[in-house]
Amino acid sequence: MAVQRAGIGWRAVSAIVLRRVRIRSPVGPAPAALLVAAALLAPAAHGELLLGVETGTMLLQQARARDPINAGVTLGIDLDVLLADLGFAAEVTGTVRDGRSRGGADIAVHTNALYALVKTTGTVYFHARAGLVEHQVTVAGRSSRDTGPAIGGGLGIFIGRARLELAYTRFDDVADFASIALRF
Repeated sequence: MAVQRAGIGWRAVSAIVLRRVRIRSPVGPAPAALLVAAALLAPAAHGELLLGVETGTMLLQQARARDPINAGVTLGIDLDVLLADLGFAAEVTGTVRDGRSRGGADIAVHTNALYALVKTTGTVYFHARAGLVEHQVTVAGRSSRDTGPAIGGGLGIFIGRARLELAYTRFDDVADFASIALRF
């Protein structure tokens, strides 16, 4: 690959992409590297490039807390096979409205995730995803970072070439993400 022949690693490429489009991810550059790889590999794999936006509630594993609202972007590749569609995606979300803890402290959750995807065929379809999520939880200005498994699924409908999806994803033991997404 040209990037590797030039002696530039994926971390350097993703950092350049993040700076170029002015995305500031507090968790790290790994998903940007996957986004670049998906864009480069989609034509070679005879797949469709997957681009999406989403918003939803980060459901915290904390009683009586107001949950933060997150928004994010997804980029990946969708490969068609006979009985289902398979794919891979990178997803980055960030808090657009802080949550509030029982004690009144602000809570924000930022995530970077890499997923393997499977989707049934048809106008109305079911989808599932499993992968790895890197999350940063900030409470009252103090942050903690962790990486763990993520698994989720949902229901979608094709509207022309776009897809509208409702999804529920479980992150480790920190939070769940109930979201609505529009994917192209």
